[in-house]
Amino acid sequence: MEAKPSSLADFRAVSRNLSVRTHEEMKFADVTLADVKEAIKAAIKAGCAATLVHNGANVALMAWEETAEGEALATTFLATDRFYEPDVPSVRFGRRYMRQIQAEAGNLPVVSYCYSPHPKVERWYRLMGYRLIKVEGPCKVFVLPAR
Repeated sequence: MEAKPSSLADFRAVSRNLSVRTHEEMKFADVTLADVKEAIKAAIKAGCAATLVHNGANVALMAWEETAEGEALATTFLATDRFYEPDVPSVRFGRRYMRQIQAEAGNLPVVSYCYSPHPKVERWYRLMGYRLIKVEGPCKVFVLPAR
């Protein structure tokens, strides 16, 4: 698995094949694909978006930005069903890649909001080095502490 800088073509490729989980999360978060597209477009322009590639296929897109206070990075994530298949090393790659993004951004904590009801979400985030810091309704807030 590898990451490459995202383009709008990458966004279109991933968004045409969004996973059921991603659709569910967007519904629970009360955001539309149009809302996400605007955030992703801004992140691509700022150089803060990556397309995750597995065996030559775009399987996910991730974007990040500093929070308004400049105290952390906040993430946006879209994935295809392929990303969640057991043979894709998504958690192992995520752990390494999130630390890379964090280091490049000045070692800020990374905050990720997850709306997935999947029973293994907390385990996956914990394996990537995150801690669950808050639950608000369907939203779980995870933080990857600064090193």
